[in-house]
Amino acid sequence: MTAEFDPAAAVANINVNAPDPEERFIPSPNDPMEVARLVILDYLTDGKLTLRRWRGEWWEWTGTYWAKVTDLDVKAVLYLFTEHAMWRGIDKKAVPFEAKWSPTRGKISNLFESMEVITATPDSIEAPDWVY
Repeated sequence: MTAEFDPAAAVANINVNAPDPEERFIPSPNDPMEVARLVILDYLTDGKLTLRRWRGEWWEWTGTYWAKVTDLDVKAVLYLFTEHAMWRGIDKKAVPFEAKWSPTRGKISNLFESMEVITATPDSIEAPDWVY
């Protein structure tokens, strides 16, 4: 992981580790786009994305410059975000249930890909056009 990036700090404001169990619920692992949209909330400043996927690399706005972030850095955030999270569903007999999100390589891979889609900045755009 990069020296400047702290995954724990990145998810510090997210409630999945909250003492109140009701605050730990996120969408199902079967809906990675919705979960990714929740993760992205921590990467918005004044309505602008502070985490971007551009030309195959991750970039995070530090407040003064864009720093490269590794795939492992982003995956660490996703594991921490989902580690204690819960989700609700309805089984085949129409019985409601609650389950741990229980991150796995496959679930995190789907979530990671959703993050790539949500934060994607077209390769044709040059950095000065999206830097703020």
